[in-house]
Amino acid sequence: MGKPKLKQGLKHVKLLSTWKLVLILVLMLFVTATLLRLNNVGMIKRRDAVIAADKAGNKQQLEDRLTDLRNYVFSTMNADASVSLQYQYERDAKAAIDQASKLANSNVNANRQAADVCDAQAKRYGWGYSAPYFNCFVRELENHPSNEGISLKAKLPNVALYKLSFASPLWTPSLAGLAVLICLLIMVVIVVRITIYLLLRLLLLRQPKD
Repeated sequence: MGKPKLKQGLKHVKLLSTWKLVLILVLMLFVTATLLRLNNVGMIKRRDAVIAADKAGNKQQLEDRLTDLRNYVFSTMNADASVSLQYQYERDAKAAIDQASKLANSNVNANRQAADVCDAQAKRYGWGYSAPYFNCFVRELENHPSNEGISLKAKLPNVALYKLSFASPLWTPSLAGLAVLICLLIMVVIVVRITIYLLLRLLLLRQPKD
């Protein structure tokens, strides 16, 4: 490639100013960050709805809110979600304990003593109304003298099954996804522009002087 062509090519490359591309990139990054943030806000709104339904105790409503959250996360960028169905676990665990303690209902003292022991431990260790408390209650009922020879096995629900996590896709064909693609395209153009400019300059410097 001759010197005139190199100069002409360098002139064309200079027409596309790097600083202008960088400015456009900065603006697009701001737009992209805003769109991704809005996606995350949408997830938080749906997650809060799940927590509210869990607290209310309506199973159908809870299932609907979970489906809404899951569908949103699976189709939206930057919307990873984790939620713990604490109240549903407490209801299911209490139902299991109630079922197991029916055999001990003839002796109210057994239930009262189990509650006294476990309430004290819950206060000491900060359990709250959770799995350790339920396990303690079942254990105390089973060990009470009045229940000797009686099986009070309560199959408590698995806590892990009440902790749900949903992962969003890396990219989706949405406004946020389009903004991400534009940012990547601008970055590629900037790199290519700088590479071509440096290459032409190098070739021009290697040309013999007139």
